[in-house]
Amino acid sequence: MKNHTGMSGMSKEDILELLRDVADTFAGLARQGGRALMRLPLPRLMLLCIGVAFMLTILPLAFALFIVFLGVKLVLLLSVLAVRKSRRRPLAFGAGLGEAGAPGPQAGVDKDEEK
Repeated sequence: MKNHTGMSGMSKEDILELLRDVADTFAGLARQGGRALMRLPLPRLMLLCIGVAFMLTILPLAFALFIVFLGVKLVLLLSVLAVRKSRRRPLAFGAGLGEAGAPGPQAGVDKDEEK
């Protein structure tokens, strides 16, 4: 196996050799895993299958539900913040006017100046 440290100057043959090395490594791991599975007793093999099924089905479902509920929470938070922000802003057409169109304390008239 060659030392594959640099990508500059790699020829087509070097890339093919690297891919062969990777394929041989994966094949060796698969053979080793197959031998380990053949040595497992059936109850442990069943537990392993249940664990793999759990990892492939229940965890992605839980993750998807987490993302959905996080999105719903974010939408509700943004809507509540928008409502609060709109309540704080005075209305543009009636800003500064009290009842019946008379200027009120909001129009810049201080209560102390009125006396």
